[in-house]
Amino acid sequence: MPCSLVLKLASRSRFSKKCRMCSALVLWGTSAFFLVKKVDGMERLWSPWRSKYISSFSTTPKAESNSCFLCDAVAAKLSESSDEDRTLTPDAQNLVVYRAKLCFVIMNRYPYNAGHLMVVPNEHCGDFAQLSAETTAEMMHILQLCNRVLTELYHPHGYNIGANLGRVAGAGVPDHVHFHIVPRWSGDTNFMPVLADVRVASESLETSYAEIHAKFAAVAERE
Repeated sequence: MPCSLVLKLASRSRFSKKCRMCSALVLWGTSAFFLVKKVDGMERLWSPWRSKYISSFSTTPKAESNSCFLCDAVAAKLSESSDEDRTLTPDAQNLVVYRAKLCFVIMNRYPYNAGHLMVVPNEHCGDFAQLSAETTAEMMHILQLCNRVLTELYHPHGYNIGANLGRVAGAGVPDHVHFHIVPRWSGDTNFMPVLADVRVASESLETSYAEIHAKFAAVAERE
């Protein structure tokens, strides 16, 4: 969408204001804002809430760090408590929604879309070729299970499924192989539908966790 049209749509919003420094239009909601500006003939769309994701990385070089949040999730066990509030359990704190024999499913804490899941082997291994045939077979089966769960919950128009092997390929945790499954909807590639008065429904990670965890239990029980 041309920058001029974005600004025209945005100028009608009661959540907009002109920036004193650059005359770009700033739009904000309850927890984030967009800044649309044209620089050197190119349009920019800022999403400052992503800074939380960027700042979450340790300044310690990966080679010198023994920390792996996926291994932490492997070690997390469901509480034996009968308390119905599952948000207090270790799996809920780590966003683990399902466990199989050799792998588990965890929600992405910084999702690209609602329902963004990762299928992760229990073994800490950065070389996909070194995973056992049993592990890779189970991971593919669990990816199919994720597909069914997300389809029943969110009814997406399509999916992106894949793995980033190695840091140069975009892996955030290159030493622990994992597969992503991301639900996709028509028009979800940018924020312009928001400015065009399209209704957007969102929910917290806690709410998503409860729904996805429950759906996994129900779907897995049918299999």
